[in-house]
Amino acid sequence: MRKTKKGGLPLGDAANRILKTKIRGFTLMEMLVYLGVFSVASVFLTNILLTVTDITGRESASREVSSQLDATLETIQALIQQSSNIESASGSTLKLRMSDPASDPTCITLESGVIKIAQGPGTPADECSNTKTSLTTDKVVTNSLTFTKIDNIQYSEAEGRDLVGHSVVNIDMAMTYSSTNPKYAISRTLTSAIGRVSAATFDSDLLPDTTNTRSIGTSALRWQNLNVNGTAYFAGNVGVGVSTPTQKFEVNGNIKQGRMILWTGTVGNFAQAANQVGYINFGDIAWNGQIEVELIGGYNHTMASGALVRRFSFHHAAGGTSLSGGYSTEVVAASGTIANNYAIGDAEIYETSKVRIPIYQVNPAASNTLYAKVRIFSSNPDNLANVITVTAPTTVENTMTKNNVSFMGTGNFGIGILAPKEKNEASFVGTKMHVLAATIAGEVEVARFEGGNDTDNSAAIVRINHSNDRGIYIKGGRRTGDNSFGDIGVIQTDGSLSAAAISIDDASKVGIGTTAPGYKLDVVSGGATTARFGTAAGDTVVVGGGSGKLTVGTVDPLFNINGEQYSTYTPGMTGVKEETTGVLKLTDIGNGEFSGEINFAFADKGSDFWLFRSTTNFGEQWKNLSILLTPGFKGEVYYEKDVANNRILIAGSSDKTSGDFEVSYRLTAPRFDYLEWPNVPKDAEPGTGLKVK
Repeated sequence: MRKTKKGGLPLGDAANRILKTKIRGFTLMEMLVYLGVFSVASVFLTNILLTVTDITGRESASREVSSQLDATLETIQALIQQSSNIESASGSTLKLRMSDPASDPTCITLESGVIKIAQGPGTPADECSNTKTSLTTDKVVTNSLTFTKIDNIQYSEAEGRDLVGHSVVNIDMAMTYSSTNPKYAISRTLTSAIGRVSAATFDSDLLPDTTNTRSIGTSALRWQNLNVNGTAYFAGNVGVGVSTPTQKFEVNGNIKQGRMILWTGTVGNFAQAANQVGYINFGDIAWNGQIEVELIGGYNHTMASGALVRRFSFHHAAGGTSLSGGYSTEVVAASGTIANNYAIGDAEIYETSKVRIPIYQVNPAASNTLYAKVRIFSSNPDNLANVITVTAPTTVENTMTKNNVSFMGTGNFGIGILAPKEKNEASFVGTKMHVLAATIAGEVEVARFEGGNDTDNSAAIVRINHSNDRGIYIKGGRRTGDNSFGDIGVIQTDGSLSAAAISIDDASKVGIGTTAPGYKLDVVSGGATTARFGTAAGDTVVVGGGSGKLTVGTVDPLFNINGEQYSTYTPGMTGVKEETTGVLKLTDIGNGEFSGEINFAFADKGSDFWLFRSTTNFGEQWKNLSILLTPGFKGEVYYEKDVANNRILIAGSSDKTSGDFEVSYRLTAPRFDYLEWPNVPKDAEPGTGLKVK
């Protein structure tokens, strides 16, 4: 039975019909058209894709540059506004002083296209730390960074001068996106000005950027209180209650020191008339202590030269009608015209219970405006100082005469007498003054002065000696020709004076063992050891402030080894030179070759290299620099002076292929001031020095 396809045809007939049907394909022309259309569309789409990619990349680069510019500016702005002081802002470096010790100082610098920040103390402490962090990433390159400090100066009409406010830092930055594709090398620049706004808080020295220019406050705008713990130094004038002092220290008002107050005021103008009296009034006040009154001249100092001082000690009760509590007084000083023309009277009661001290004009021919100083000594001197008033001179009948110096001590006072037995005993023969002080712990303190004259070339002598005359003497005024000398020597047991041990002439030359010194310090030879300076290991001798010259034949550092002493001698050298030595490890660069360098440009401050380079004169093209190299291996070593880069290049070669390759070096160069110290000395004394021939 034949199988049929659904629909009625046998399966075999359907297959034959399909095979007999003609199948039609693409022509060559159609294929070319299709390929052309596809190529055009592909190019168009590719260009669109590349353009979108470029735009996206450039936008990304632009955002990255802008983001890092903004972030860097915000960081710098915050640091400046929080700083206590803008110490310096120049070139690509900004240095700020901060209130936080952990971040003081803060430095921002540009290094190899990266902006870096260092915070905290370095070495020394006022320099920034060597530990730095980056403010910018490797996605951008900082082409330029410039800081400029601008002082905020405004002229004050009231002060008549410039006033300085918070400083401002001007910042110019330029960044470029870091890419090897020049299409993405997007650059941006930024310019801004930032001012310091925080209150100044300092944990280190506060230093102005220039000398004698900056001020703290003004006469119109003053700080309320000033508290200083330590030393306050003022190079100019200081005024207390005076806005424009004309002297180093000028005070308008009383001065208090501990339990003493100094009051200064005008007593008044004394006319050329008899019986002129002015008063210093203290009022009715409870008082127990001392008052010292000193008269000083006014506009005519010739009429009031000299000194007149009187001291009072008394007690006065408020409302009291007398001066009780052991009233005493003494005239401490009375000399010159002021003592001849005026007198300070006794303290007295007036108006029932008030205290005053009269000031008399004892010479009616005198005329002057007189000033007075009153020193008040008490546990509470303010009570009296605050009520002092003055009554101007008026005519009051009196019989007051001038004051004479009085001595109120409990001991005896002798002038011209060796053993005064009375309160005041004088003799003008022999010793002019002899004062015997109290015995303290077995010692007797005595001062004695004896006169001299030019006729017999004698001198004034001060003796400091024990009761049996042993001690020392100081002699002044000894003359030899036109020169005068002062001597210090020993007093012998018989009271005689030995030869002077130390002599000083009128040119301030000091002699030890010679009475005619020829130098500022002239020491006579004392044998094997003439002089010794200290005994401690840390003792030093400084000549000429550290830059002088020491001329000796032999320098012998003495070593003590296991209790025995050994001499060592420093070598001599022609010319003034500096040397430094050390060991340098070379780097293996292959093929038996090695290299290294001594780079002065990167020498740490204070290191041997830094100190050697700083104190020497290499000369033009370093012709003065001598270099001695010794290899620590079997091979060759040589050097090259790289003057342009401030370094010495060292290279070597060896058949050795492993281990350390060390080179010992010795660098020698003239000291920076070698021209000032020639081989033929300018200051040598004839006949001195080591005799060779």
